[in-house]
Amino acid sequence: MTTNMSTLFDTPRVLKDPLTDFLNVPIGTTMSIRNILYGIKEYIDNHKLIDRERVWVSPDNYLSELFGIQSGENITYMDIVEYVFNLIER
Repeated sequence: MTTNMSTLFDTPRVLKDPLTDFLNVPIGTTMSIRNILYGIKEYIDNHKLIDRERVWVSPDNYLSELFGIQSGENITYMDIVEYVFNLIER
């Protein structure tokens, strides 16, 4: 059985509380993974956390805490997708 990636990224999911806090939405909010990633990318861009030369994201303390990683650890957008799956109800 194959999974349609469009369906996977567009199906609304219930956000866990830390993600609702980060995205500043009410507890119990449902949102597609695509929109969650857009919100996180917007935060990264607004706070200038990406090294475009190396294509790394250098999370600040707030983002590191959300993803449960050590401060100063560089991550990629693929890593962010994995972290988001831990922040939604399945």
